Amino acid sequence: MRSNLANLVDDGFWAGHATASGGKWTATRREGLVVEIRHHGCHMIDVWISNVGHYHAHWVAPVNPGHGSTSDRCGVRRITEGAGVSTGYRELFAA
Repeated sequence: MRSNLANLVDDGFWAGHATASGGKWTATRREGLVVEIRHHGCHMIDVWISNVGHYHAHWVAPVNPGHGSTSDRCGVRRITEGAGVSTGYRELFAA
């Protein structure tokens, strides 16, 4: 499913898989209530969902900082803001 950065987690959760920015960012629902976010194939963050009935992201876990590019840094904030847990690249990866 095609999405945008602000809706990527939501679309990935409900559809099982979604892409944004021409496929550069992907969201894939894993087992349970976790949405895996990748940028250029690099697994960067996991978003844990807490309230399925009224979709609500509970927290974000860093996995891999990627290359640290501008699109890495800016994309993380836009994605997490859209999920309701505004967390930036620097906060997640202490960079």
